[in-house]
Amino acid sequence: MNRNMMIAAVAVAAVVIAVAAAAIVLTSDGDKPSYSTETVAVTAYDMSSLIYAEKDPRSHDPAKDISEYLVGDFDMVIKKGQGEVLYATMDTVAKLLEKEFKDGASISVEESGEAHIMTFSSGGQAIAQISVDCSDRSICDAGSADVFIDHSPGTTVFEQMDCSMDMVVEGQQYIFSFDGYGLDPIEDGGKTYFPLGLISLELQRIDAPRAFICSTADNMLFIYSQTGQLDAKFVNGSAGETSIAEIIGASYDQYRDAKGTINPPAYMLEHTRDLFYFMMDNYYGLNSVTGFESMSDYVRNNGYSDKLVSSDPTERTVAYKVIVGYLQDCHTKYASSAVLGEDDDIDAKDYIQCLRSDRSVLRSVLQAQRGDFLAAEGVENISEVRYSSDGRTAYFSFDNFEIATYYNGTLTPEERLQDTYYLFVDRFSEIKAHGGVERVVIDDTCNGGGVVFIMGKLLALMSKDNNSRFAFANSNSGLVTEISCRVDSNGDGEYDERDVFGNDFDFYILTSSFSFSCGNSFPCLAKMNGIATVIGTKSGGGEMTVSNAIFPFGQSFGYSSLRHVSFYDHGTQTWKGIENGQPVDYEILSGWYDVDAISDVIDEFEAQASSRSNFKSRPETYRPTAGMKPFHVAFLPILSNLSLRPFGGSSMVIAAITRIIPMTSVIPNSSPNTTTPQMVETIRLDVIMMDTVAGSTRRIP
Repeated sequence: MNRNMMIAAVAVAAVVIAVAAAAIVLTSDGDKPSYSTETVAVTAYDMSSLIYAEKDPRSHDPAKDISEYLVGDFDMVIKKGQGEVLYATMDTVAKLLEKEFKDGASISVEESGEAHIMTFSSGGQAIAQISVDCSDRSICDAGSADVFIDHSPGTTVFEQMDCSMDMVVEGQQYIFSFDGYGLDPIEDGGKTYFPLGLISLELQRIDAPRAFICSTADNMLFIYSQTGQLDAKFVNGSAGETSIAEIIGASYDQYRDAKGTINPPAYMLEHTRDLFYFMMDNYYGLNSVTGFESMSDYVRNNGYSDKLVSSDPTERTVAYKVIVGYLQDCHTKYASSAVLGEDDDIDAKDYIQCLRSDRSVLRSVLQAQRGDFLAAEGVENISEVRYSSDGRTAYFSFDNFEIATYYNGTLTPEERLQDTYYLFVDRFSEIKAHGGVERVVIDDTCNGGGVVFIMGKLLALMSKDNNSRFAFANSNSGLVTEISCRVDSNGDGEYDERDVFGNDFDFYILTSSFSFSCGNSFPCLAKMNGIATVIGTKSGGGEMTVSNAIFPFGQSFGYSSLRHVSFYDHGTQTWKGIENGQPVDYEILSGWYDVDAISDVIDEFEAQASSRSNFKSRPETYRPTAGMKPFHVAFLPILSNLSLRPFGGSSMVIAAITRIIPMTSVIPNSSPNTTTPQMVETIRLDVIMMDTVAGSTRRIP
């Protein structure tokens, strides 16, 4: 679920730095500090209108001169000898942001004791707030700071949609602590200066994406929120056309060694590490699930503390990616800094320590099998509708919840179908026109997720009453907001039953243990809303929306936020999480992509259901009958390039085979007191290693 796809505002600023007099300051506890400070004069440029998407025709327009983005001059502070890390007052941060505000938007700063409070308003109403308290090193925030001019092209996400949001559980204000992370503010001349990296993380958290990166060699600092903007072009006066990446890259030349490798000062690497620890301890939503309370302890216990601050860019990148990979949270990912010479092509999946889940392997297996099956039937597109031989069942697949973008101002019919909602409207309309179809099977087995509100629209489209419900639950504050969605699929301006297909068909959603994120929430919420019956195997889990964080030196993280996508039960007044997936109504272990096979199985289920009063009271397991096509993949070289560098030594992979093999298992049948041996199929992962020194082989279980 990509929360970032819903955030359109982007910013970049450049700041010219001039060093002023040094001063000794006191820390907040009165002790003498171990550093002195320097005041720097900065000239800021707000470049948030830079277009960075190559598909956007505006990105090819003539570049504008940097002077068009001038904001003004400001004072900031640095620790002496640490010029890449800037500290600013909240007043300064507020003024840096104002140039690209929408009409009617404003920002104010006030102090209350040792608390520094920044308030964002729109139309005279406060909509978001950040409060930093120096006395106990704490931050709290609220709201969404949607105050910036949106220079990005429009999307289809909220088209033909009516959405209401109701707070069903008020929750309490949650306070984040930055005490002990090396992110203390600086007191100088009666003013309080905060690390820009820390304030930037807070701005991004409340949907005001602003990140800072400094070029001391050119006396410039850039503020941006999309890494793609690093390569966007502008004219830097007489220096000609350039980009942020080029300017920062030239600035970092001062840290290159004889081999051309950038070796940043230790304080830069430590600052990134400290911000990472703070973010994961405070903003990450799955601490309790993944089993850590302190990211610093987690890193140290896994032996990567020194590697996070290594001067070797490859070792540093591997450390971050492996630590994130250890979490086995497919929402959380690390992107390294190209301007620091870090190689982002390094993949944590290359390191066997991170292979604790078969999810990626399973998706490859399923996509390969589905592709072979469809190719044999002459089907080129997975979303093409197929029908059972008796015409009663329609079937199609989809793997993501996508939106379409108006790069050229309009969309062709083909481009519009890139939006999953419009794809479903088209497919349901086609099935209805076909006639005779009683039920629709939607293949979700390889679905990796996407945009949450597209999922909400699909659920409404499949309902009987044009209404779908889901909730956002904040696991820290306890706040629960219920979302209700309606659609206007026929475009008549009315949101009614004529816009939906739940009265035309019975819906079945086919899931696997891969079905992840929205691919997990979609079937689970369809079941909870009474919209569809879920078949296949238990879904793969993942209920968090994704937040993005840009760090001061070009690194970025996508991470599971504190917001759970869930279902609110008004009867029990509790929200129901689905992080670990949900059991299906009817378990099917084979023939997933064979429409006739699935149709026959549903016939059996429906026949059983009509003869029992406890219909759907427990999952049923389908037992293959004669003539069913087996579910199998004989051979798949999925890990042939597996890297074993973290193990050290001279080991190499000589065979890596992923296959699905038949194994006898015992599955409960419809009687709770008996069991019946069944043939099921299981994924087996064999990794055979050769020790090139000892000349022996060994198998990793």
